[in-house]
Amino acid sequence: MQAIEFTGMGSRSRLAATVGYVVVIVLITAASIAFAMNRISDSGERPVGAYREIVVQPGDTLWDLARSISPEGADLRRAVFEIRTLNGLTDAEILPGQRLLLPAK
Repeated sequence: MQAIEFTGMGSRSRLAATVGYVVVIVLITAASIAFAMNRISDSGERPVGAYREIVVQPGDTLWDLARSISPEGADLRRAVFEIRTLNGLTDAEILPGQRLLLPAK
């Protein structure tokens, strides 16, 4: 990388160029940190061992399954959404004999 020469520039021009470079470096650093933090927060996925497979029994519903993995008083909609997303379900219909992955408690 070549050094940038400031010859022939006035002191104000030199100062403006230096400030400009510093601002660009700070912005790139901030954007990199924000991107990394976003990737970390988006990877709220559980490790592979954090799931268990179940076989749907007659009478089971997604809401029952969500209740079985959620803490007392938790919003079951979140657990239902997680089960549907994890298993690629487009609706809440599940059938006896169907194998589903559930987040471990």
